[in-house]
Amino acid sequence: MTADEGAPRDHSAGASLTAVVTVTATGEVGYPPNPSWQRQWQDLLAARAVVAAYFAGEGPDNQEAGRAVEAGCAASSSLAENLPDRQAGMDYRAANPALKDALDLFDTTKHGVRHEGKTSGHVATAERCEFKVDPQGPVRPRETLELLTACCDAWAVHLRRIGLAVEWPEA
Repeated sequence: MTADEGAPRDHSAGASLTAVVTVTATGEVGYPPNPSWQRQWQDLLAARAVVAAYFAGEGPDNQEAGRAVEAGCAASSSLAENLPDRQAGMDYRAANPALKDALDLFDTTKHGVRHEGKTSGHVATAERCEFKVDPQGPVRPRETLELLTACCDAWAVHLRRIGLAVEWPEA
């Protein structure tokens, strides 16, 4: 037996211990059981952001941008029906040219056809919507980003007027 064999050994030189702790938090943000004007407003803003990114060349392809236009028009149209005073919201929507165009596009997309005398609308390209009253009549084009921006502007004015807070540049 050598002198070192019975002695305690020092293992601390050059050794270290690292503890790694991983904390994973999970959570889920839910949606209310019934549609709300807030949800419709957020959907309209999100659709406009997709189309703005498309126009800036920063993101979605033309198919995704076209679907976003349709989704934005659906949200804009549905927002009226989810306000505290539903009838006042629907009256405001009917009186505003941008909101009326969004409704016409949404109704045409939803039903596929429009009754005689009703304006039909569709997304012709990611950049342009087209509206017409008579199937054989003249087409009235409208830029998609301008349409969704005008819908955001119009709803922001109305929502603020009836005392509901929204984040959107002053229109």
